[in-house]
Amino acid sequence: MFGALRQKKSASWMQVVSRAVEFFWRPSRRSGYQADIAGIKLPVLALVALVLASGFRAILLKIAKLAINLAH
Repeated sequence: MFGALRQKKSASWMQVVSRAVEFFWRPSRRSGYQADIAGIKLPVLALVALVLASGFRAILLKIAKLAINLAH
């Protein structure tokens, strides 16, 4: 019974995730999309990306330190 249910599964986990990411990150169809993209300043975009990556790294390091301290 369970084998039959597993065979009916059509999409893998990675396919589902990639479809979800594509849905949220696909370009917009509205008319002002090109103007919005043209208005982005690359130095500001790079700075924002670095700040977000640094913040994410800091959070991961804090979680790792907390896990190590709780394990001892």
